[in-house]
Amino acid sequence: MDKEIEAFRNEVLHWRGTRRRGARPYTSAMRAKALELTAGLRNRGLTMEAATRQLGFSAATLYAWRKTSGRTGLLPVRIAPDATAALLAPTRSTVQLVSPHGYRVEAPDLATAVALLRELG
Repeated sequence: MDKEIEAFRNEVLHWRGTRRRGARPYTSAMRAKALELTAGLRNRGLTMEAATRQLGFSAATLYAWRKTSGRTGLLPVRIAPDATAALLAPTRSTVQLVSPHGYRVEAPDLATAVALLRELG
């Protein structure tokens, strides 16, 4: 594991060159490798701060990378028919009436709807 960490640090230093820190974003492959090595160090019992110090990154950077790793930005979506609209939609055998006072009545037949409206006034 220590040889892997040293090789990774050398790769990052070579890639960064003489640029100052943060001037060039790390590649997704470097981020993934850093997260993998950090997980291995954490499994050995190191704290996040100690593990990231060995890799040469800040803990905040690795936390941010871990938070966004695996996200593609787009998620698959399946469009399903609206079940609630089908439940709320009146059936063909239902009669709907609205009284002059604003009462709305749904009944299975016209005679029942008229009787309900008479009771409501």
